[in-house]
Amino acid sequence: VAVATPGGADAAGGGAAAGGDHGDQVADPGWREVIAYYRACLAEAPSPEALPVRGSEAADWFPMTDGAEVLISGAEATTLAPDGVDTFDWKERDVWYGYPVVTLAGAGRRHSGDPLAPSTVAPLLVRRAEVTVDARGAAALRPVGPVLPHAGILQACLDDQEAASVLAAWRQSWKPGDRGQLLVAIRQLLKRLGLEELSPLDPAALRAVDQKTANRTGVHNTACVLYVESERAAQQAVSAELAELGERLADVPGTALEFLGKPVGLRTTTRSAVAPVFPVELNESQEAVLTAAMSRPLTVVTAPPGTGKDDLIVDVVATAVAAGQKVLVASADDAALQRLADRCGTLATGLLIKTGDAQARAEEKQIVRELLRSIKDESRGRTRGAVAADLAAAQAQVRAWRDRLAERNDLETLLRKTTAARAAAAERLGVPVDVLAAAWRGDDAGLADWIDRARTLTETHLMGGLRRRNLVLAFVRAIADAGADADAAREPLLDPVAYDSLLLFARAEERLREDRREVLAVSDDALDLEGRELSARVAELSAELLAVVVAEQTGTARERLEARRIALEPGGRNRRASHRELLSHLGGWAVTPQDAGQLALEPGMFDLVVIDDAHHCPVAAALPLLFRGRRALIVGDPRQRLRPPALSDHRLRRARRGAGLSAGFLAERRLSFRGDSVFDAALPNVEEPLLLDEHDGAHPGIARIVDEHFYEGRLTVVTDVGSLPRAHDAETGDATLLLWEDVTGTPERGSNGGSWRNQAEIDRVVWAVKELRDQLPDGATIAVATPFRAQAEELRSLFRFEPVPVACVADGDPADCDAVVLSLVAGDGMPEQTVRWAQGQTALWSAALGRTRAHVVTVGQHGFWSRRAGLPALLARMSAVRSFHVRPNPPEPLESAVFTDPLIELLCRRLADAGHTEVEPNAVVDGYRVDVLVRTPSGSTAVLLDRGWPGEDADAARHLRLLLRRRRLLTGLVPESGLPPVTRVLRVPAWQVRSGEPIDGLLD
Repeated sequence: VAVATPGGADAAGGGAAAGGDHGDQVADPGWREVIAYYRACLAEAPSPEALPVRGSEAADWFPMTDGAEVLISGAEATTLAPDGVDTFDWKERDVWYGYPVVTLAGAGRRHSGDPLAPSTVAPLLVRRAEVTVDARGAAALRPVGPVLPHAGILQACLDDQEAASVLAAWRQSWKPGDRGQLLVAIRQLLKRLGLEELSPLDPAALRAVDQKTANRTGVHNTACVLYVESERAAQQAVSAELAELGERLADVPGTALEFLGKPVGLRTTTRSAVAPVFPVELNESQEAVLTAAMSRPLTVVTAPPGTGKDDLIVDVVATAVAAGQKVLVASADDAALQRLADRCGTLATGLLIKTGDAQARAEEKQIVRELLRSIKDESRGRTRGAVAADLAAAQAQVRAWRDRLAERNDLETLLRKTTAARAAAAERLGVPVDVLAAAWRGDDAGLADWIDRARTLTETHLMGGLRRRNLVLAFVRAIADAGADADAAREPLLDPVAYDSLLLFARAEERLREDRREVLAVSDDALDLEGRELSARVAELSAELLAVVVAEQTGTARERLEARRIALEPGGRNRRASHRELLSHLGGWAVTPQDAGQLALEPGMFDLVVIDDAHHCPVAAALPLLFRGRRALIVGDPRQRLRPPALSDHRLRRARRGAGLSAGFLAERRLSFRGDSVFDAALPNVEEPLLLDEHDGAHPGIARIVDEHFYEGRLTVVTDVGSLPRAHDAETGDATLLLWEDVTGTPERGSNGGSWRNQAEIDRVVWAVKELRDQLPDGATIAVATPFRAQAEELRSLFRFEPVPVACVADGDPADCDAVVLSLVAGDGMPEQTVRWAQGQTALWSAALGRTRAHVVTVGQHGFWSRRAGLPALLARMSAVRSFHVRPNPPEPLESAVFTDPLIELLCRRLADAGHTEVEPNAVVDGYRVDVLVRTPSGSTAVLLDRGWPGEDADAARHLRLLLRRRRLLTGLVPESGLPPVTRVLRVPAWQVRSGEPIDGLLD
């Protein structure tokens, strides 16, 4: 999009004046003001959420029980710190001062069901402070931030939506030193939270907590100091990077950062002849992304769960390193980044080196040592040139194979047209196709000779009628010689007006025989096997090439590696410089955005920067990364959102105005500090994001729900169902894919409010997890997801000794798992607004289902959700339903499909005529739909009708490749109709059905 002028005509720090030309706006996207805005936001500490346990004063909190309250009210600039608070600067912990102290019974969880759970405490209003030393040498507190409500208290007393609203709208309403107005503000907030004063509040005279009411929920006239785990170090690191970037804005042109603010119409594309390297096989959509990433300055990719983004990134890194380019992979998810580094490490040690914090540097040091040891190993394999030549030849064979797939599609499309023309000619003649086709069966030369003579006689006038009649009689004799009913054909064929139609039929028959021989020369099995063998050969050669390339790069980097090893030692120096020097030899690196400060900040030092899970990466953290790269690949999921920081609207507005930016500018550019990720910011700057469109992970019955509900039905499911772990009922042996546990529980919240929970659902979730654990094979994974924080906290406490992760809206992406249990909580009696909020949590629902492979168990009120909309309602309609300890009832059947496809009807008629009595059209085989399912003596045969692909060659090749893969995926699966397992899968082209041709194994 064109860059709007932030704040005013000249607010962009030298930006284009109003009315300036388009090029001026592109030249200065206003990064200076944006950076100032982000740094101001990063300087604001979000409100703490931690709720210390009462009685743990020595570790987490320290009460202040005498004197006057002076820091929240603003009466004084400092106050003496309580005993136990020292002046040491704990980098990993922040100091917060607050008043008044709130006690929450039941460990802060409303209706926890555990009356013996320890109480938690936290101040209602907090203010970040630093510990200094006063004139007498005593520890003192000095406030360094604004007054805020404690986020943990809000979340305990309100649901998540209300808590976020209160926090966002908060603004201090009293003047410094006005304790009367402070009390008014406190009591207004207490009323909203439903908390009572256990002792009269008087900021002028603090008191100790009365032990009689110490464990009751309520408010005490006490102040305290909290130690809270801090994100300050990460925020300061990003802020420092932004400050350094702000001094180098003149170097932005030529980097990927330039294209984050460049209109699509002015975006250039760099041409590259980089040869791709595929240690992991990619599909066509993944290859398109790789090609774009190696040539375009900015590539944005939509990657739904299970679509192979890790495979893509591994091959992107491999291609870049093999081409001698430098690539940086960044992800806010440290575990995901480590997983990518490990996968690359299995291909070649040093292909992708993860650096960053102390642990990452320790692991990097081990890799450096391993690389140094490898230099001493003089054993060498093949040369780089030889391997590269073999790889190029193998890739050429893959391209040739795909060309043959496209040609096969074109030929079968032509056969379909030829068959239609032949059938039309036979219909005009009034003679069955099989009778006419019998002429010169097995004697193509005889048919060709007849066609040549017939063409010659078409325009002959001298005795033409007699000669054409004799030629037609020859055709009739050929029919008779083949044993067909020539008498029935004689009269209609001898009609003079039938001559042209007969010639047309003969020409179509000749073409059909010729093309049929070519098609049948190579079977589908042989074609599929050839493709798999070629892909395996390319992967093998790619891995060999990477090993050779990294070994060569390592061999020239002995001194640089030794310097890097020394720099990585505890207390080592010159880490940035040692990395910069090593980068000229080893080009693959990985880092989290908050640890990017370990790398030098130089423009375009990497040829390519890959930001994985970009939907979780704030724009502020991404700017220095993009500055370091010439090109950028942004990979994310639009259904997932960045978790917004707990900053009030007032504080964000103050930061924006201080930087001279307008709200419209940030909204248009999608650069807001709250809620906008680098994926959001990059989207307006590309014509259209590329889509990874093949899902391999979840059962088709699950993946199709996610696809149709969240991704507009654009995904193709290719999951190997046979490899999924399944939960089989011990009595029936059935494995229910979608199960709804019908629970008539009561959603409830405490008398003081708080997030919602449902005890009946909690009990059923525990039971469902136990049942899944008993039925699933060893090693299978189970997860739980719920939209409500209180429900999640209670379930976490119950599963604290088991490997069952519990996710809610406030968390990141749910974990990948074999089975998920969804606890909906909502039901009759819950406010409509809260119900709509729960059913609208698309990020949670799409991630929870998209990352689940085999089973979805939904716990909730079935009747309540069946009447609603959204994904829970869809699950209510599609799931088998059961009450406690009762065998599940199957879901209500959807509207029966009307089989109006003439091709399927024709095939079913042919099968019935051939004696097949058990034929099922539009059958479902363990989640996959097949056109026709036929029972045979050896089992069931699935038929996939191939209607051809009318589009471009690449799409035609993909169409046939997917059908060949579907044949493999269906083999061995059990049909839902009760027919025997599938023992054979046939791809039947449309022409073969219409022509009456034999179908191997079905119609001879």
